[in-house]
Order: sequence, then C-alpha cells, then structure tokens
Amino acid sequence: MTLPAKNPLPQTATSWLMAQGRQDLAQYLVKLDALVAALAAGNLGTLKNAANDAAAHNQGVGVGQFYRNGSVLMVRVT
Repeated sequence: MTLPAKNPLPQTATSWLMAQGRQDLAQYLVKLDALVAALAAGNLGTLKNAANDAAAHNQGVGVGQFYRNGSVLMVRVT
C-alpha cells in the first residue's frame, strides 16, 4: 500500500492555532503524523504482549504507549 503524498502540517505559529492558545494542537498533529507514518511503515519496534493496561503497566509500558494483546494493537490509557 502506498500512502498519498503528505501535505505540510500547520506550523505552531499559524494564527488559527495561536488565537486560542492552541499550540498543543499543532504539537499533537505532528506526533499523530509521525505515529501514522510509523504504523504504515511497520516501524513500531518490538511490542510487549499484555492482556490489559494493568499487565502492560507491570511490564513497563507507559501511559500512551503501544503494546499488543495477541495480534491486537493496544494503547495504554490507565
């Protein structure tokens, strides 16, 4: 699968972001773009296998990080 060409992301100095003090939105978009690119390229590295967030925590997975439950990709939220 080939991804479409990327359009440039909004810069943090873009007025519609700064007017509301939303620099965090621009930073989130940058991180989201990097994550989607890593997912598409299969570059997530070795993921820990855990049944749930508590088990993932015990294995050192941080909140917001990926782990897997068998063949299901999970994100630790608690």
